[in-house]
Amino acid sequence: MRPVHVAPSLAAPAGPMSAPEAWLVRIERLRASGQTEEAERQLEAFRKVYPDYRPARRATVSGAAPAVE
Repeated sequence: MRPVHVAPSLAAPAGPMSAPEAWLVRIERLRASGQTEEAERQLEAFRKVYPDYRPARRATVSGAAPAVE
């Protein structure tokens, strides 16, 4: 049986980035820096790895919780 190759941009990031919240922060940073296409690829990969994931709070680029009004 031959191993299946997954493109790096579609694989879950290794190490600490494999945590769902950290991955979402990375996706937001990609968007903020104008790397929209890569952000979309990462979001698609995220949804494949974590199809039922719902964050407890919305992650922000800085990692801080959003202000409550």
